[in-house]
Amino acid sequence: MTPSWLPPQIPLNGGNVRDDYEKLFEVFKRDFIDKDPPHIDGRRILYDTHINSIYSVEQYPYGFTHMVTTSGGNSNIVRTIDIERAKKLPWARAIIENYTDPEVRTFWATRPDGTTSLYLWLYNFDYIIIMREMRNNPSNIIVTAYHVHSEKRRTFQRLFENAIRIL
Repeated sequence: MTPSWLPPQIPLNGGNVRDDYEKLFEVFKRDFIDKDPPHIDGRRILYDTHINSIYSVEQYPYGFTHMVTTSGGNSNIVRTIDIERAKKLPWARAIIENYTDPEVRTFWATRPDGTTSLYLWLYNFDYIIIMREMRNNPSNIIVTAYHVHSEKRRTFQRLFENAIRIL
């Protein structure tokens, strides 16, 4: 059953990328720029405000572009809009604000590279938000949010099962 707090996905044109980016950025602006930062576990959730200067969407902050685009696993190519990821952008703030809801698996886990990350996994709807712990600041930063494809479910399930802390 869909949680009552989960907003609808955003309809995207798919044919006009610039229009899609503008529509998506309005949602990001409403949810992350114009509002006070949400909090989880006593920490402010921030986004990367640096302007994304290496991709074709230079006028947008990296925190936004990373939530709606993909590199297809290749960091050497220009990121492109990921429709499945992007249309769920309205879910990000709602999940953060409802991280204690039973529908959200909220947990801290240590990644293979040794960094600690906070995961908010809307398990039954295949959407995850991943945040990294900042070293010199008690806040977190949103690293990414995306649609979880079936091949990645096992990876996140293992992280959840080996979590260092579940909220």
